[in-house]
Amino acid sequence: MEAFYVRIEKGLTVDEKRKLKAEAQKIFDAFQAANPKDSVEDIKIKMLSDEIAKMQQKGNYKDRWVKHPLPNMSEANKAMCWLTEHNDFDLKHKAWLYNKASMHSVDNFFQKIRRRIAMLERPIHSASTAGRTWNGYSAYNPQMIVKLLDIFRVVHNYIDITKEKQMVNGKEVNVKMTPAMRLGLAEAPIDYQDVIYFEG
Repeated sequence: MEAFYVRIEKGLTVDEKRKLKAEAQKIFDAFQAANPKDSVEDIKIKMLSDEIAKMQQKGNYKDRWVKHPLPNMSEANKAMCWLTEHNDFDLKHKAWLYNKASMHSVDNFFQKIRRRIAMLERPIHSASTAGRTWNGYSAYNPQMIVKLLDIFRVVHNYIDITKEKQMVNGKEVNVKMTPAMRLGLAEAPIDYQDVIYFEG
């Protein structure tokens, strides 16, 4: 398993993000014109390989940051730092890893928490209180949040399923998977009853 820091610039306006994306698209188009036989993914990998070659150490901890050459609207000015960096992979595979580094999964997880746990919904803005916010579902005892998150973590990792396409006997089929199954921690999804009535 590989780990990355991911840094993005959240304070930009929509117009600023669009400008960055348009500038990156021009560079991409130039790469594509120079490599007409390459796929879109191949060009991304080549552009990232160039950025890897240019990366420099920064800060007291000498972190090595790579700027992503193709920012999108949700991750403007994205840069990645490979925490588990080693030399077991060639440059192409390293570029593929950097391209996979993203905040999307973390953002989706937080969004899922807010929607399924009422106490963690975003606070409501009120015009009558000078912009102050309040949350009608806040917990009187903060320890309840910890307990709810523990339950949610089990549900997310072992019960909630998503469908993924995998090759089985030479055919592409949809397979039901949980995060725990992807990491090899479980062989199949479990039921709520298995958690509620678990006996050690």
